[in-house]
Amino acid sequence: MLVVGEIFKAENLQYSTDQLVKEVENSIEEFKRYNQDYDEGNIKQQVQDVLEAAKVLEWLKENCTIEYIKK
Repeated sequence: MLVVGEIFKAENLQYSTDQLVKEVENSIEEFKRYNQDYDEGNIKQQVQDVLEAAKVLEWLKENCTIEYIKK
């Protein structure tokens, strides 16, 4: 996750506040549906991590080339 965070910052990637709010709300609904305890702060951090990782993966797909080298 450290590399993901660094790429996210270095490339000035962003996700919308609406995305964050929607995903946090969906996660909280899941916890409530199964009567599980949750910490909203932890959920928010986990959602932020997932959104950052998704943005970085999207950026990598668009901006990197994989070159296979035969030995």
